[in-house]
Amino acid sequence: MTSTTLDFRSINYETDVDEAMALLQMSLGGDYSKADFLWKHLENPFGKSYSLLAWDGQTLAGMIMFMFWELTDGNKTVKVIRPVDGATHPDYRGQGIFKKLTIEGLKIGEPKGDFLFSTPNNNSLPGYLRMGWMKYEQHLIHKASFVLPFFNKKKNVELMPVVKFPQKGVDMDNGGGFHTRWTTDYIKWRFSDQRYKMAVYSQNGEKVYVFYRKESIKGLKFIVILECLEKKDLHITAIKALASKLNIFVVYHLDIFNISWLSSARNASVVAYRGDKYDIHKNLSLSIGDLEGIL
Repeated sequence: MTSTTLDFRSINYETDVDEAMALLQMSLGGDYSKADFLWKHLENPFGKSYSLLAWDGQTLAGMIMFMFWELTDGNKTVKVIRPVDGATHPDYRGQGIFKKLTIEGLKIGEPKGDFLFSTPNNNSLPGYLRMGWMKYEQHLIHKASFVLPFFNKKKNVELMPVVKFPQKGVDMDNGGGFHTRWTTDYIKWRFSDQRYKMAVYSQNGEKVYVFYRKESIKGLKFIVILECLEKKDLHITAIKALASKLNIFVVYHLDIFNISWLSSARNASVVAYRGDKYDIHKNLSLSIGDLEGIL
């Protein structure tokens, strides 16, 4: 079944979510739930996502969501739009629906943002490039590093629930560059799922906040480092101390951390951008927390 007379409109969060979820699960698979969808698009502290849906009568033929985000370099805060959750019904593929949804959706939202970025896979990246996006050239390589199991600063680490993150926030120094604006509301929203944990490393009155999750593949346990906040010169020390505290000595991280010479590259994230009003791509600092598939 195909149609060329589609009705394009925004999502109604009260009536359209079930159809949107069915299309996403049909197109993308996985265990993405309705609760995940509402958390991501309705509860985001940077603002409720807008969207464009393509309807053929009562059938949802295609969709794309646009998340709002914020970046800051400590002096300037910029508004960001992230196209996510794009899907086309199998019966309507090959008609250019996704391209039209993206182009028309950006006409609505692009004037509201200073920067747009997306995390397409290698299959969808060529389509983005044909629509005028640029590939972010910094290599976002993910590594697995082995940490030697005798790090005597593990006593400096306290494991705490994310809800204990300071209400007033902290002076979160990342050494410069545009990064996600780490408000208290953002941190508690982003890492609200129980699989995410927080560790606080303390040294000489200074603190580092490490957000992570524990994983296991074929019996091998490892820690995924999603975000390190505050006191950049202590980040690696904090990560090693956390590994020692947890008695887990394989750490999965972006290569911004030179944790160990016993490291191997595992994969790399792909980022595309456009509408860069302030040359943000030249000074952009991303984390696994920014790039994780749930977003």
